[in-house]
Amino acid sequence: MKGKRARRATERRVAPPTSLRDGILRHWAAAGCLALAAASPACSNAESDPSPPSGCPSDLPTDADCPNGVAPYYGTVISNIVEQRCQGCHFPQNPFSSQVFGDYQQLFDARRTALSRVYGCLMPPADAEPLKPAERGALLKWFVCGAPNN
Repeated sequence: MKGKRARRATERRVAPPTSLRDGILRHWAAAGCLALAAASPACSNAESDPSPPSGCPSDLPTDADCPNGVAPYYGTVISNIVEQRCQGCHFPQNPFSSQVFGDYQQLFDARRTALSRVYGCLMPPADAEPLKPAERGALLKWFVCGAPNN
C-alpha cells in the first residue's frame, strides 16, 4: 500500500482505543492485524506463518458477553493461564520474543497484539501445545471485556 491508504492503515494500528470493547478492538481482531502480529517473533527462530491455521474458530466474544463489566478474573484465572502457557516464551531474557508478560501491566500494554494472535490461532505457536478451549475463551473474553485488573 502506498500513499493515503497506507497512512490510514498505519494510523488505525497505532491509534489508542478508548475502550477495549469498542469497534476498534473487533476491527483489530477480525480484520486481523496479522501483519502487525507477525512482526512479533515467536518463541523460536523459525519463521512464523502469519495466516491462521485451518480450523481456527471464529469465536470472538461480544459486548453481550460482558454484562456489567464481568470478565474472567486476572488474579485467579488469566494470570494462571499466562504463567503456564505464555511465560515459557514471553520472559525478559528471551531474544526471540519482543513481548514480556511478567505482570498485569505488561500484558495489558500488549493486549491488542495478544488478542489478535490468540484469536488468529497464532499463539501459542504451532510447535507448542494449543490452548484448551476454556483457556482460549477466558483470554478472549478478558480482552474483549476490557482486560481489567481484577
